[in-house]
Amino acid sequence: MKLNIKNNLWPFLLWTVYFLCYWLAWGSIRDKDYTGEFYSSLVDVAINIVATYFIIYILIEKIYLVNKLRLFYIALACSIMGFSILNRILTYELVYTRFSPDYVSQVPVFNLPKIIIGALETSLLAGVGCMFYFVSIYRKQEKVSQQLVIDKREAEMQLLKSQIQPHFIFNTLNNIYALSRENSPLTSEMIFRLASLLDYMLYDAGKTLIPLDKEIAYINNYIALQRIRYADNLDVVVNIFDDLENILIPPLLILPFVENSFKHGVSGQTQKGWMTIDVSVKDKELTVKVENSKAANYSSPADNSGIGIKNVRKRLDILYEDGYTLKCLNEAESYLVILKLKNK
Repeated sequence: MKLNIKNNLWPFLLWTVYFLCYWLAWGSIRDKDYTGEFYSSLVDVAINIVATYFIIYILIEKIYLVNKLRLFYIALACSIMGFSILNRILTYELVYTRFSPDYVSQVPVFNLPKIIIGALETSLLAGVGCMFYFVSIYRKQEKVSQQLVIDKREAEMQLLKSQIQPHFIFNTLNNIYALSRENSPLTSEMIFRLASLLDYMLYDAGKTLIPLDKEIAYINNYIALQRIRYADNLDVVVNIFDDLENILIPPLLILPFVENSFKHGVSGQTQKGWMTIDVSVKDKELTVKVENSKAANYSSPADNSGIGIKNVRKRLDILYEDGYTLKCLNEAESYLVILKLKNK
């Protein structure tokens, strides 16, 4: 994993600060010889920059990260000593011979204490550089992990939606098929309604959030299809108690409850059935209630059964986590679903 040094300001600033401190500190100590120490510091910083990035991008990435530990430690020790000796030779020959001839006449180029001090200095600077390197790797891996979580959630959402849409289309086509066998004049209207619903699913269902009024319009079209099927045996009321403007919800979130009411409630009755859908917004919390009648001897399924209801629960867990409540109340003659969402 390479760092883009050219576009990274921090390394440049850190090395600049180090150079200035090194130059000014030694210049003030050695009889105000700022000119000589400028070149000495320049050589020292250049060598240590090369040493630091050599250790990071060659020794660590090519050797250490592939678990060649023994080779890494040997190469690290040799590299530090080698760069320290190179630093000593270049500083001695390019700087000391010109600006400090007395020093050259008294101290040899291969001075062990100086070389050891240089090795310690290189080790310290390379250690700081490696620290920033591993912090950068950690942050990048953290971003990758977060993106993987987001991608996983999105993939799950798309899978759940893909399960909902065929499920809905299958039910509606069954209704159209039943009418077509009876040569009903309502068949063409149902096909028209289905086409408008498919248009919604193609262009809106793929979005993360949609206006709530679009979802309500979608449900009204679905109910209109069911009215054609049940004729006078169905009484449906949709109550909108508050302004739905600026309220956003995930698409195809409420429909499964309405579908469930028809499938497990109204369709099981021999007499006229009823359904009530209430939508209200209070203190930035959306409340949707779907209640339907059912036969006295009809046992409604568990609230988490069926493809649609299971998918809704999974989608709510992914999108809202703890920001929602879902209650299903199975009474003697009715079935009630109460969904509360915090406005996103």
